[in-house]
Amino acid sequence: MSTIVIDEFAPSRTREITLAELPGVWSELPSDDCFGLTWNDSGDDVIIVSVYDTYSTVTIGHDDTFYDLALSTDEGTQGAVVMGEWVEWPTRSILPRDMGLTVLLKGNDFPSLLQEYTWREQE
Repeated sequence: MSTIVIDEFAPSRTREITLAELPGVWSELPSDDCFGLTWNDSGDDVIIVSVYDTYSTVTIGHDDTFYDLALSTDEGTQGAVVMGEWVEWPTRSILPRDMGLTVLLKGNDFPSLLQEYTWREQE
């Protein structure tokens, strides 16, 4: 059974939940705090989701390279809170909040994620 590591940034704390617990926990995450959720933490294939306000970001690690999920072809950037920090993030990779949940729930079928979504290598 896969686990999800949840990092809360204010206050700083970490906890682990099962994939089965994820939908219930996700629905209770307050939108005014930023959370980082990691599937297969320290594994060869990893999913890292940051969720804040009305959006999420999804990054995967695969074959020693990190990729961001992209829903558009927009080449610009915009400010976003990602993993507890204000950063410039590719606009194409600022996703609807629940997209992070959707991808995490598919973590046990990681090869299908590579085919189902568009991934852009991080620069």
